[in-house]
Amino acid sequence: MVYFLLKSAILLSVLYGCFFVLLSRETFHRFNRGVLLAILVSSLVLPAWQITLDRSRFVPEWVLLPGEIRITETENNIAEVQARTYGSTEERHRPYMAPDNREHIGHVPAPSTPFPWHTVLYILYFLGIACHLFSVLRQILAFRHDVRHGIKTRDKYGNSIIIRGGNFAPYSFFRHIVMSAKDYEDSRHPILTHEQAHIRLGHSWDILLLETVCTIQWFNPLVWMLARDLRAVHEYEADKAALDLGIDATRYQQLLVIKAFGTRLQSVTNSLSHGSLKDRIIMMKKTKSSGLLMLKGLFLPLFMGIAVVAFAKPKTEEANLPGMPVGDNAGQGAPAMPSMADEEKSKEQKMVTAWFLSDEQKKHPIMSKRGDFFLISWTKGAWIEAWGKSFVEDRQNAQYPFAIPAKRTKMLLDGVEFNLHNVPDLPAPALKKIEQSKEGEMDVINLITKPVEIPADIQGSVNPQLTILLTGTPPKDASFRVSIFQSQGLKESFSHKEYEYISWTQKLSNIKDVLKDVSYRKDHQIRINVCHGVPQEHINRLTAMLKECGLTNYDFVHEK
Repeated sequence: MVYFLLKSAILLSVLYGCFFVLLSRETFHRFNRGVLLAILVSSLVLPAWQITLDRSRFVPEWVLLPGEIRITETENNIAEVQARTYGSTEERHRPYMAPDNREHIGHVPAPSTPFPWHTVLYILYFLGIACHLFSVLRQILAFRHDVRHGIKTRDKYGNSIIIRGGNFAPYSFFRHIVMSAKDYEDSRHPILTHEQAHIRLGHSWDILLLETVCTIQWFNPLVWMLARDLRAVHEYEADKAALDLGIDATRYQQLLVIKAFGTRLQSVTNSLSHGSLKDRIIMMKKTKSSGLLMLKGLFLPLFMGIAVVAFAKPKTEEANLPGMPVGDNAGQGAPAMPSMADEEKSKEQKMVTAWFLSDEQKKHPIMSKRGDFFLISWTKGAWIEAWGKSFVEDRQNAQYPFAIPAKRTKMLLDGVEFNLHNVPDLPAPALKKIEQSKEGEMDVINLITKPVEIPADIQGSVNPQLTILLTGTPPKDASFRVSIFQSQGLKESFSHKEYEYISWTQKLSNIKDVLKDVSYRKDHQIRINVCHGVPQEHINRLTAMLKECGLTNYDFVHEK
């Protein structure tokens, strides 16, 4: 919604600015009215109408520069982005992740939540809408009161004339004309002629459209200037119609002067006293503008075309920008994260490693508060009974070891305590089981290297069922602009909102990593939901990944 409002306000401001400079002083009132109405309509339609354009350059679905988090249209809160990028993804891939007492290596904890300026702005925006709608409603109720309590008659065109007591400027709204008893007796003919012109020309419909845009863009000062000019054009048209029907110009101008001091003026109606009196009299006496000057109105389709292209959505290509790191290289230059990519590395990986903060890390308030920590690594077949989870590791190894704060954790090896300065020198495959318990405020982690008997009902850490959703192009309302989503478990749904985001190549949420995890289970079952409009290249690419990971039990299901 924010981007729609910004686009709408910018487009209206640019188009109205051109109108004000080029056409506002010319005498072709009907043409000017059409231009102003086109500006109002385009400010509502064009920002919401988003076409897709092919571009000569490749645009990645997701590019993460080293050490950078890119915030999308719908993600304005940095803490939320970090939680989505680091927390949710890691929880999905590693269900044994502890909620409170660990950090991934190289991951700086999310900063404290900033002041919610976006929430304040939302409140102010909707408060402004409410105030404007209240003003419009009050005027409509006043009009209804006049209609219900006035003396009614009809003119020769079938319009209702409501006669009321008091001293106010006559006005019209759709097929109703409201005027004072004194005006009806003294100046009935010119007033009725003027207001009948408003009705005949359909100015009330213009006012409804104008009030709609003013409600949406109440914060934009140029929309109020446009409203002033549109109402002035209405009066110019009605004045010209009255004079063309034989009303004496001098007496009519005198009537305008008298009515300019009326006591009631409603913005949702067409009133005889609307607009600048001086400008209206000058416009009546002004020489008619040359028809060639209408060519200046060509700015409207020109800028509307530019807006369509500017608001267009580039077609996403299945490639990365030249020179951009992808896949396993996407994190080069980012903080190092311990990784065990294959079985050989896991044999070299230590079961426990002490990690001491550097001088620079000690300066970070959260890192310094948590202090130095332990790293724990394990391999396939280990029994994890800790952090609210109980499972047998299905993966070849734990790719991202836990970071356990030493200040809040008591570490044991087969029941014997050790600390950061005397960690056991054992390889990761030596770890058979991890047990967690509580001792007051301290977590107690017991690393067991002796053989253990795992109960038959303990399940593995990898869900053998996986659903992948291919949407073809990134959905507009997706949290991250990707076109591929995944869910642990089989789903029939073709709606991306029921899945978690994933990507083709981005390191922290890579579809190939998910497929490799599932490949550890021989009972795997994969369903790929293919939405309408998905390019064949997407299907071919995923098929190649499935074969590369040795997965055979999968089905492509196309949306009907």
